Amino acid sequence: MSLSQSPPPAHRRRSSASPSPSTGSVQVVTRKVIRTLEGLGHALEDVADDEHHEMEDETEVAAALRADKRQGKQRAEPEVKKIDWEIPRKVFHSSIGFITLGLYLTPSIAPRTVTVVLWSALAVIAPTDVVRLRVPAVERVYERLLGFLMRESERTGTNGTLWYILGCNFALTFYPIDVATVSILILSWADTAASTVGRMYGRRTAPLPASVSLAWLPAWVWVPGFLLASPSPSSPSSSPSSSSQANGNGHINGNGHIKENPRIPRTARRLKTPFAPRKSTAGFAAACVTGALVALAFWLGLAGLRGGGGDARCGGGCDLGGLDDNLTLPIISGGALMLFFRVWGWAVGAAL
Repeated sequence: MSLSQSPPPAHRRRSSASPSPSTGSVQVVTRKVIRTLEGLGHALEDVADDEHHEMEDETEVAAALRADKRQGKQRAEPEVKKIDWEIPRKVFHSSIGFITLGLYLTPSIAPRTVTVVLWSALAVIAPTDVVRLRVPAVERVYERLLGFLMRESERTGTNGTLWYILGCNFALTFYPIDVATVSILILSWADTAASTVGRMYGRRTAPLPASVSLAWLPAWVWVPGFLLASPSPSSPSSSPSSSSQANGNGHINGNGHIKENPRIPRTARRLKTPFAPRKSTAGFAAACVTGALVALAFWLGLAGLRGGGGDARCGGGCDLGGLDDNLTLPIISGGALMLFFRVWGWAVGAAL
């Protein structure tokens, strides 16, 4: 065997077969980079798929909304109840005050004449109101002519005009002409102010209380039971825990006397108020202010202009007790004015 055919040295074969450490580390880093890039690629694909699905969902929702809109199935929005201002009724109600002022400033027209006219009108209106509530044909004609002046409750009940005439006639019959005039003005204008302000701001204020506390009144002062409000069922005094309790203040001993029980608190008495529950504090305040201004303006500027008719009589913005305010307002306001002037006259006479 010649030298040319001898195998290469062993150290050369080993060096050519095994890679160097630097080459192996480069390959490892390369593979990691490739795997990282592949992971980023899959992540980008997932994000793209999610965005694609979201776009598809939004497209489906938009398409569904358009379809609902075409079919009239739009989402129902809460309806805001419109305020019925009752403009024709309020204009008619307020006009009575101006007519009353005109009659007051016309001395040639006696109060008796006004009451006779009002009683005559009542003699026609009252039977008509009875008939129209029982005969549908008359009701249709009645509402066609006067329906714009009626409230919804008056379509199936008594017309407020009847109570208006009765209240005015009572004032004109039993009060002096100036007091009767102011009471009718209060009915005409204070009631209108209460209704208007109550509709505007009534929801923002508390309703009038059903009762007021008498805690300031000494316990020995007697108050009629029918004027007191019933105790709340949740109060300790109203719970019938035993038959020996008496009005929540103690129990009755063997001698028939009431023995105080310190464990049961005394319930403060509450005076019932006759206000209707639907009346608001805002409307009540408006009626009070308007009524005070009417009385002040009348006796500072108009009283006495009639000429000698201040004491003449023509004959011998509150629902009280469920009665119509057209009836109670002139009666109560006129009575309060009469009481005020009686007390004022007594005070001035005593001072002199």
